[in-house]
Amino acid sequence: VAGRTLLVEPVDFLTAVPWEALVDSEGHYLTERTAMAVMPGLYREMRLHPSPAITSESPILVVSVPVTREDGLAPLVEAENEARAVSQSFSSARWLQGDSATLAAILRELRGKAVFHFAGHAVASPQRTGLVLSELDPATRRSRIFAADSLVPAETDSLQLAVLSACQTGFEAQPGDPAAETLVQAFLHRDVPHVVASRWNVDSAETASFMQKFYTQLLAGGG
Repeated sequence: VAGRTLLVEPVDFLTAVPWEALVDSEGHYLTERTAMAVMPGLYREMRLHPSPAITSESPILVVSVPVTREDGLAPLVEAENEARAVSQSFSSARWLQGDSATLAAILRELRGKAVFHFAGHAVASPQRTGLVLSELDPATRRSRIFAADSLVPAETDSLQLAVLSACQTGFEAQPGDPAAETLVQAFLHRDVPHVVASRWNVDSAETASFMQKFYTQLLAGGG
């Protein structure tokens, strides 16, 4: 119904359904005609962190990794522009760029932050899923991945919003997959109230533009 918000509270395997991409009887995406929100369920919602308003004074960690060691991942010039714009929207932003964005640095800087924003590449497969860093993993000789098992509760105690601005960050691991938990699921399981992720590949220029509008609306009190 136009002007109203459709709330979806999926359970079990239904959490993997891309609800935003469902098509109505006239061939339109549901999100073209009504706002949608996928809810975590009452029990999960009661466990989430308290959710004060996010303002330009909120502490934020911005991470941008435009170039990685992964084969087949092209440099993302727009990732730097996106991260710069996000950082400039906050008065106390911490920005880790490229080679400085090691896994240890991200986890260290994440403590005490209200917002985490990542701009770069992600990989999504049953074997390997997470955000791609430029840091070399000595064990695999490939780019290190910021994955679900990288997180510990102490690093996300203050976190209100995680924005994973990369392709397919909303990939859902299924029972039996080697990647038993995705980074999105890890943030939610650690009671982070809001996680923004993509279910498919995204254009970096369009994403940078979208994120600028997203934060403008969020900081204006429209979040």
